[in-house]
Amino acid sequence: MPISVEQAGWQLQLDRALPGRIHAHRGVCHLVEGYCFHPESGIRSLELRVGEFRFPLRWIHEPRERLAEKFAGGEGEGNALLSGFRGLVCLPRQLPAGAHEMVMEVRGTRETVRIPLGSTQIVAEGPFTEPVEPADSGDASMVVCLATYNPAPEPFRRQVESLRAQTFTDWICLVNDDGSDPELYRQVEQICAADPRFQVRRNPRNLGYYHNFEACLARVPPGVRWVAFCDQDDFWYPEKLQRTLDALEAQDALLAYCDMRITDPSGTVLADTYWSRRRNNFTRLDSLILANTVTGAASVFRRELVDMMLPFPDRIGHAFHDHWAACIALAHGRLCYVDEPLYEYVQGDSNVIGHTDFAPRSLLSRGRSLLAVLAAGMHILIALVHTLLFGPDKNQAGETSVHSSLAGLLTRLVEIHEQEYLRLEVTTRSLVHRFPGLAWSSRRAAAIYCGGWPTVWRLLWLHLAIVVRGETTNDAELRLAAAYLAFRVNRLIKRWWGLKFIRRYGYAHTLVWENE
Repeated sequence: MPISVEQAGWQLQLDRALPGRIHAHRGVCHLVEGYCFHPESGIRSLELRVGEFRFPLRWIHEPRERLAEKFAGGEGEGNALLSGFRGLVCLPRQLPAGAHEMVMEVRGTRETVRIPLGSTQIVAEGPFTEPVEPADSGDASMVVCLATYNPAPEPFRRQVESLRAQTFTDWICLVNDDGSDPELYRQVEQICAADPRFQVRRNPRNLGYYHNFEACLARVPPGVRWVAFCDQDDFWYPEKLQRTLDALEAQDALLAYCDMRITDPSGTVLADTYWSRRRNNFTRLDSLILANTVTGAASVFRRELVDMMLPFPDRIGHAFHDHWAACIALAHGRLCYVDEPLYEYVQGDSNVIGHTDFAPRSLLSRGRSLLAVLAAGMHILIALVHTLLFGPDKNQAGETSVHSSLAGLLTRLVEIHEQEYLRLEVTTRSLVHRFPGLAWSSRRAAAIYCGGWPTVWRLLWLHLAIVVRGETTNDAELRLAAAYLAFRVNRLIKRWWGLKFIRRYGYAHTLVWENE
């Protein structure tokens, strides 16, 4: 929930605040964002204090058109327009347990104020998400983490039966339900009741698939040796666990994953392998960060990886548990791959993310993509100059409208920055902050997403390396470089010309709409 505070004419709102409970000793980074403004005072800097520790917020004067529109024509319109802020807060491990007051120190052009924001509880132990009861593993050596949410009864029953038919039998299954409809949850309990190895639990509230897996991992007891992820509607072949576990042990890896067949809900095989065209990658961390190749349901990993993973980084955009697990495993050791389809991945409408199969790219095709990016950049520049000099174009009805190509492309790229680039920045910063002893190669891969201008050149250099290595990332590195550039251009537009443009043409013709 947003936190809103008014003090001495200052209005502050945290749209994304620090959690109420934080395991600082685990090494966590959190994204903090919101807005702060005063009608008669600009802002020079913002600093969030947690106890005795200070965290300057890097990005201030972010555009907030919808907020400024409330003050249109008034003295505070300009300050409201550039009132947004954002920053990463990486809490130090030595932060002592207990309640710590949070204060935002605002250095304005006229005064410095300190705005209280309540407190956060730093804890040394306990659950990372919702309260969980300890799981009983008995003598089992493996835990299967099965996350459910409104599963269709028959596909779920089929998956449960495929688990029970595994040739490797020394396991328990923790079924973590994320607030399914009561009738569907009752059926989950009934389907699992026939086998005592299944332990079913329901979250007090819906967490989303990402944090549901986090809650399930928090239940894994310390005495087991291996952990596996499981989806609610796949179908495992009997030897899946045993074959993957054998590869894990034989190659002394932290995580092993296998190939899969892609089917539709009726059982029709759509592809005999996940890698029909896309190239697999389990050795290069820089490429893995860009385009994950490790599917959670295909994975078996060592118990110590659970302690490394928890707590998860903030969920931004399409964050996935298996991507976080794979990045940590490769940064600390080895991944291994079983080149054999050991289960059926059911591609249906209910999947959070489906099977992605990037087409192979020739050098000619990649060259065309790069030229298209450069041409789009030139088109943006021309459209920007045209709009600023001559105003918005007019449609057939004679109504003014912002230059469609400029607004559409820039807005889409800024959205990619907000959803994709920030997710990778938070992920990589969390990785480095949590594990300060990472190898130089891993730190170098993470440093690509530094949040500064070097990001662009590093992503372009990475693109060249990917082309030489013949890898397939669907040109994600070019997309992210363009998105970061658009983010910076959007800031410049709003800071230099935003208010003048708005007063001349109105808020309906803002160059790029704010992304909320």
